[in-house]
Amino acid sequence: IEKEELREIRFISDELAKKVGVIQGHIFVYADRVAFISSDSDQNSVIIENQALANVQRALFEVAWESVKND
Repeated sequence: IEKEELREIRFISDELAKKVGVIQGHIFVYADRVAFISSDSDQNSVIIENQALANVQRALFEVAWESVKND
């Protein structure tokens, strides 16, 4: 953990990185909203206001985060 930056970074395995390829987008979860933003040339975005879907995205993040080794 980089305490001065208040962040922790984890990386997926090389094998998984090859499998999923380049991810051209971002997902932000805040309050009862989920924002999907593409980072390709179109830069489209969608914001969904729904507490249940925000909770699903938070849970998916936790599962992914816990499945990655902390180096």
